[in-house]
Amino acid sequence: MMMRAMPLGLLLLLLLCGTESSAQSLLWRIDVPGVERPSWIFGTMHARCAQDVLLPDAVQSALREADRLVLEIDLDDPALPATLGKLAFVPADSTLEKLLPASAYDSLAHFLKDSLTVSIATFKSMRPMFLIGLFIGRALECTPVSYEDRLMSIAKLIGKDVVGIETVEEQFAAFSTIPLHAQADMVMAMLRNMSAQREELRKLDAAYAAADLDAVLALIRDSDVEYGRYDGPLLNERNARWIPRILEHARGGSVLLAVGAGHLPGEHGVLQLLRAQGCTVTPVP
Repeated sequence: MMMRAMPLGLLLLLLLCGTESSAQSLLWRIDVPGVERPSWIFGTMHARCAQDVLLPDAVQSALREADRLVLEIDLDDPALPATLGKLAFVPADSTLEKLLPASAYDSLAHFLKDSLTVSIATFKSMRPMFLIGLFIGRALECTPVSYEDRLMSIAKLIGKDVVGIETVEEQFAAFSTIPLHAQADMVMAMLRNMSAQREELRKLDAAYAAADLDAVLALIRDSDVEYGRYDGPLLNERNARWIPRILEHARGGSVLLAVGAGHLPGEHGVLQLLRAQGCTVTPVP
């Protein structure tokens, strides 16, 4: 469900105030005024084939130097499954069967049964966005793995705390700005155009592999799969809300932040917003 903001890439290095110059990297060093130790931010991809989820040495070094790992949400929270369970379901008058025309519902049911060997009954009372996440794996033609899981595993091995920059409730509130009927329409669009979605994800993956944040952001904004029409609440508004929290974390000790790469670039991206707060933000080769 986080895939929209999860596509990644890289932005441009600000050499002079208000001027951007092309510098590509997924890892950026953050120097906060008055704070002796630096922090870092790494642009992730929330769903990628396992063989492609590689953590550069510089990222692993930053994690070792940092006091803690900061993710979008605390994936290590033992209460997370219960919280997700409470938030996943829709009102009785908004079930998947009621959100879709009968023919579309039947097509979806057959696809789930025949191609994914799951019953539509599992999802009929859940937010359609959960099916979008399931279809992402289908489009990738592999079992998706996240950078967050890899980072969290390393953090545990070396004794680093894992915390979240926002709550699960806040993230769900952002995604809930997409009306349920629109989520259902996205599900059917993916089902009917799986080959096109597969090509779109390949382009996104290539942009991320090239650390091309501008290309990542452009693909996000143009993509139906990536919820481009909702980049205001899903990207820009969350970015703005994160900035004081990022600064609080950085002032309380060195941290490695790992967030979807789509949050980094652009006028309203985290990198530019941090610079606006007087931080020095530089790419790490």
